[in-house]
Amino acid sequence: MRFNEIARQLSGASKKVLAERLKAMEENKLITRKVISSKPVAVQYAIADRGLSALSILEVLKTWTIENNL
Repeated sequence: MRFNEIARQLSGASKKVLAERLKAMEENKLITRKVISSKPVAVQYAIADRGLSALSILEVLKTWTIENNL
């Protein structure tokens, strides 16, 4: 997914904060970052294996927050 696609889905988050969070997730090996050689140059992000391993935990947390109206 490209940066601007992520930004559109997260309306309300500033692009600066989004860039910082994506960088932190990349440093923690939760996502991968790939520069696409096109004009204009674009960056594509994808969930890494380490990030995939956390999905089941996040699904449980999501369900819990919904059930508890949080």
